Amino acid sequence: MKTSKDSKKYIKITIPYNDINIAIKKELSSFSKKIKINGFRTGRVPIQIIQNNYQATIEKEVILKKMKEKFLDFILEKKIVPIKEPKYYPSKYITGKDFIYFVDVEKYPSIKIRKKKFDNIKKLTVNFDDQDTQFFIDNFIHNNSWIEKKENINIGDEVTIKYDVHLLNKKRKLDSSTYSFFMGKNEILKEIEKKIFTSSKHKTFSVFVKIDKYYPEKKIQGKEIQINIKILTIKQKEKQLINKEKLKLMNWNESIKKFFDKVNQQMKLEIKNINFIYLKKQIISNLIAENPIKLPSTWIKKELKLLKVYNDYIFKKNKKNFLIPLPYNNIILQSKNRIKSKLLLNKIIEENHIQIKDEKLKIYNEKIIRKYKNFSQKSIETKKEEIKNILLENKAIKFLIKKTEKNKKKCSFKKAIYYALNI
Repeated sequence: MKTSKDSKKYIKITIPYNDINIAIKKELSSFSKKIKINGFRTGRVPIQIIQNNYQATIEKEVILKKMKEKFLDFILEKKIVPIKEPKYYPSKYITGKDFIYFVDVEKYPSIKIRKKKFDNIKKLTVNFDDQDTQFFIDNFIHNNSWIEKKENINIGDEVTIKYDVHLLNKKRKLDSSTYSFFMGKNEILKEIEKKIFTSSKHKTFSVFVKIDKYYPEKKIQGKEIQINIKILTIKQKEKQLINKEKLKLMNWNESIKKFFDKVNQQMKLEIKNINFIYLKKQIISNLIAENPIKLPSTWIKKELKLLKVYNDYIFKKNKKNFLIPLPYNNIILQSKNRIKSKLLLNKIIEENHIQIKDEKLKIYNEKIIRKYKNFSQKSIETKKEEIKNILLENKAIKFLIKKTEKNKKKCSFKKAIYYALNI
């Protein structure tokens, strides 16, 4: 038995001639009792006539049946779990000789957690100061007041650029427009954002981007493009001066101290959520790197198809803007990582008997029923299963986080948001 790189098993199986011969004779005998041929009564047709007319057909049927039986015996003995219907490659059947055939079977990958403790995980330590509190107030409390600035571009700033896109070394423009976005929120290609962070108003520059071969726009698939950019405006949110008059306008009847206490409590909650996202991304990345799995090509193709559909949807939704970072730029790698992540987390859930309490599931299920009351029962049940899987996966991540040594990484509140989005 040989195994390929994509988890396919090429199995060589031999069926003894005697087994086939006995089965053929038995089938011929059974067939002779049912067949009707002019000039003979049913069940009285000479075996020689049946052999001359039906031997070849019966041999094929018997061999196919025996191939399936022997293969089933093999996978049960070796404890192989096929993913899909196997392909059979029979050799020529020669009377008097053992019959040899090959089976191409794609098996469920074996998963063994070799390592679930990691020593290079960083946990964000955010000792927020007045500046961070102000940033939180400006961005998380309703505020539509913006002011322009010329330089020192920061996370949270709104930047408007003028751009044109063309294939590298080609003059014909593929796209030309203006685009407004928020810095640090994963709304523009990283190659562009890095340059903008070190630029200022009215600055021009170019970036070169290698396009994935599965990119939604066919004319640039697998090619390198040049994007020329000019920064038109930079805006930052106007600071919200918190005083008694402002608090009254916000219908806040408590003291300023209590207000800031509330803000700080909310910031701590945000930091906790941000840290979980940041740690989760690192844990999954390490889990995949330290626990290799050979994936079936069928699974990769299926996941690739789903991600392509999703990328196409995002691309069209954003009016085919070349500057937006699609969720899965390296789509083949991302397809593999998504599958591996699910398999590894499911193995951890299984090995460590991780479960969600019935009371918690009940609360979520009630929310789903209320939210999707106009959907079919099947859709509601599917959504319930999705939520259950997310809860289990997050619990598995928390289990791994507890087992992992974490190094502290000091940063500001706004930087913590950036890390969580862009790791």
